[in-house]
Amino acid sequence: MAFNLAEQLQLGLRSVNVDQVGQSDGASFQKQGVRVVEFHSLDNSNWQILHSAKDRMEAFRGKEHHETYKLLAFFLAQLDLFLDQ
Repeated sequence: MAFNLAEQLQLGLRSVNVDQVGQSDGASFQKQGVRVVEFHSLDNSNWQILHSAKDRMEAFRGKEHHETYKLLAFFLAQLDLFLDQ
């Protein structure tokens, strides 16, 4: 569903396995057995800063953040419609 939406919105989307990188914000939910789907604008050029001393506003990439937000807003709206069926 997310890949179809990204294509329609002309946004880049790829799947990245970050299991061996460290803990994400969803880790505490996963430990409690809650399923987690994570969207982010991290890639090979910037994932190393996550939860490090370099994780500061200067590293914030507004365009990628906005594109992630846009995709997520549409994804949640479509998921809501899907779950209502």
